[in-house]
Amino acid sequence: MNSMSYLLKNYKDEDFVLQLKARFLIRLYMVIFVLLPCTISYSAYLQLNTPEFQYSISWVIILPEIAGLLVLVSVFYLLVRGYFVLSAHLTLIIMMAICWPILFLMEGNTVHRLDTIVYPLGILSITPLIISEKRQAILFYLAANLLLFFSFIYFCHDQFGITPGTLADYVADNTTIFILIGLVAYNIFVVTQKALHQAELDIRERRLAEERATNAMIFLESSYASAPIGIILFNNKSEISYVNPVFCSWNDVSEKDFIGKTLPECASLLSFTDPLAEIEHSTRNRLRAGELEVKKETTFIRKNGESVVLSVSVTNTYDKKGNDLGAVVFLVDITERIRMEEMMIQSEKMASLGGLAAGMAHEINNPLAAIVQNGQLIVNRVNKDLKKNQAVAEECGTTLDVIELYAEKRGILSSIDAIISSSLRASNIVGNMLKFSHKSDSEHTWQDIGQLVDSTLDLASKSYDMHKGYDFRNIEIIREFDPQLPKVLCEAGEIQQVLLNILINGSQAMMADPTGEAVARFSIRLVKEADVAQIEIEDNGPGMDMETRKHIFEPFFTTKAVGIGTGLGLSIAYFIITENHKGTISVEASPEHGATFVIRLPLMQDQKDDLELKT
Repeated sequence: MNSMSYLLKNYKDEDFVLQLKARFLIRLYMVIFVLLPCTISYSAYLQLNTPEFQYSISWVIILPEIAGLLVLVSVFYLLVRGYFVLSAHLTLIIMMAICWPILFLMEGNTVHRLDTIVYPLGILSITPLIISEKRQAILFYLAANLLLFFSFIYFCHDQFGITPGTLADYVADNTTIFILIGLVAYNIFVVTQKALHQAELDIRERRLAEERATNAMIFLESSYASAPIGIILFNNKSEISYVNPVFCSWNDVSEKDFIGKTLPECASLLSFTDPLAEIEHSTRNRLRAGELEVKKETTFIRKNGESVVLSVSVTNTYDKKGNDLGAVVFLVDITERIRMEEMMIQSEKMASLGGLAAGMAHEINNPLAAIVQNGQLIVNRVNKDLKKNQAVAEECGTTLDVIELYAEKRGILSSIDAIISSSLRASNIVGNMLKFSHKSDSEHTWQDIGQLVDSTLDLASKSYDMHKGYDFRNIEIIREFDPQLPKVLCEAGEIQQVLLNILINGSQAMMADPTGEAVARFSIRLVKEADVAQIEIEDNGPGMDMETRKHIFEPFFTTKAVGIGTGLGLSIAYFIITENHKGTISVEASPEHGATFVIRLPLMQDQKDDLELKT
């Protein structure tokens, strides 16, 4: 802070005009504090060296000047303390009090005495720069100076030693000058006040405009900073001028690492391996060609292998003259929205396929039953233990041993067994389809999810199907169960079926991993989130690509070899969770990074009423 600012600190909240006048008066005092001591010293020097003053100091002149200087110091203190109006009037009064006594009391050279009138004239001339409020005060000081001038002439004219004509001319000239300076000072004050008032209004409007612009900029930056999307601002040279925190968090770098660089120069900082710079470049060219805004959805692959779907929107910015200022790029992560859309499509497929599956199951079940029944009948007709069969064979001139030998050599019996086995397998598929298409009629009870998971793991370790080519007991199981997780209203058998299907698929996927480097592992987490119980089953298998993940819950969709799976396990699991338990089931996976199935079962109290009505 400089010295002037320090002296004006008590005026920082005052209006602009008063600040200017206070600044002028402080500078005037600085001049006075330099000139007045010099004037006093020079006057004393002249008096001591001039015969007109008898080579001695004239205290009549010196004392008012010294007294005035001391009083002005006190007034200056009031001025810097913020008492402008009082100090301004005291300044004028004291300066008049210094000048007029000298005129009345000075003895000696008449010319020097009469010339001293210029000091009151000078004091009167500065009144418009000091008076801050009442312009009538200028007329008051004019009248006071005229009254003192006429008094001076009336009482002291005998001391001048000049002719009456010269005295009259002196009075006329100075009266005219006093009136002229007073009127000019009055009008200068009026004009200056209006000009300063207008200037103050202009400055205030400019400050308000700047404040609004600053607030708008702060609001805009705050909006960008708090926006849940990625935002990049480019100048007209395609250099980055701003990136918001969300975009920085995606790339795990700070804003300063991007500023002033183009996207190609930031390639090493971006977590996306796809060419984001090409998107910005191509869209800006399209915008320059006349398009107002360019939107596109693009799938990016992060460096960790995670797939991210971004909605990219690029808009050019222009000033009022139409000059290109740059562009704004909005990046919205719509991965979850896409997943929700996929789940909605999946639900619609399930609803339509449910009815189709029920109709197909009933139509297929009847011929399957006939095939199985007739196959079993054929086997029964060649059974040697039945006397009826032996009698009919003898009537035909043969024996059952011959028939059995012939059928064995021609593979007839094994073919019939295959027909029966395949028909039973098809019947099992039909049963699953029927289960898929019909809502459960089982009773829902309050169950401890942790105990259900433990019993399912125990079942998985003993299941024969789980031991084909591997041993489930060799899979590492990591349990992370929330002890505060409340019981869930569900059908225990169905939840176990869902868990078992997920464990079967996960274990088979891990055992089929060609790398075979990592120990097969399931991480099972049970947590309470808001009003749901969440079950997470994570494996460290080969994962799955986006296309597989999109179809994973569809009926008959499978990535296994023919004959290993029916493709109904996860679709039935989806149906059980979404339809029978009003929950959700989803999968998070990417290639080479395993898969995580997330089951969310509601804990809301009204779930009990809804499920009791259904059962």
